[in-house]
Amino acid sequence: MRIDKLLSNSGLGSRSQVRQLIRAGHISLNGQVILDPATIIPPSDYAHILVRQQALSVKLSAHLLLNKPQGYLTATDDRRYPYVTQLLPQALQRLNPVPAGRLDRDAHGLLLLTTDGQLAHRLMSPRWHYPKTYLVTYEGEALTNQEVQLLAGGLQLQDLNCLPAVLEPLANRQARVTLTEGKYHQVKRMFAFIGRPVSDLCRITIGPFSLAGIEKPGSYRLLTREEQSRLYQDLSLQPAEL
Repeated sequence: MRIDKLLSNSGLGSRSQVRQLIRAGHISLNGQVILDPATIIPPSDYAHILVRQQALSVKLSAHLLLNKPQGYLTATDDRRYPYVTQLLPQALQRLNPVPAGRLDRDAHGLLLLTTDGQLAHRLMSPRWHYPKTYLVTYEGEALTNQEVQLLAGGLQLQDLNCLPAVLEPLANRQARVTLTEGKYHQVKRMFAFIGRPVSDLCRITIGPFSLAGIEKPGSYRLLTREEQSRLYQDLSLQPAEL
């Protein structure tokens, strides 16, 4: 990787700022000062980079939980609406994490973002049955046991085959619903099918992860090493870096 990109990704500043740092002679590798921002550094040498005689803490990957506010797109770019990665600090944005799954613009709650494309794919794939739980506020009559059983058996909508889901009715026209897939508008379409339009949708868990510690919309936290290890183990993946 180019030294200017490596330094920027590691949180030392924008690309122009780290170029100034490089040209000022503050970066060295194995005792040799680097003055060219385009210098390619192999991964085997990352541990030997010094910034003002201090070892560089290289960060190439990120796995984090974000409390998505309403009004934001689950995307990494858009010209019309704000999108979720804009909520992250520049140092994390430069690593280009992607949302592993989506929430509608008017929905809110838990998102998991990662720089690992294979991990993101498995989190979104129904083949891996990674559960996601939503708190749903709906309109109409209170849910009945008949609807609980209906969703438990799986729904066949006009153009959408829904796997079995766990529906737990709550008070005040609310319910928890747990899915092992996440098709387009799925929760809203399932509730519309049973005659209960959704007025609010919040994802509250993804697997073992919850909104604990990021209750404020727009807040985020990085996964701990232990949480990363569990996530990769759950999805039968070998992490390239933890």
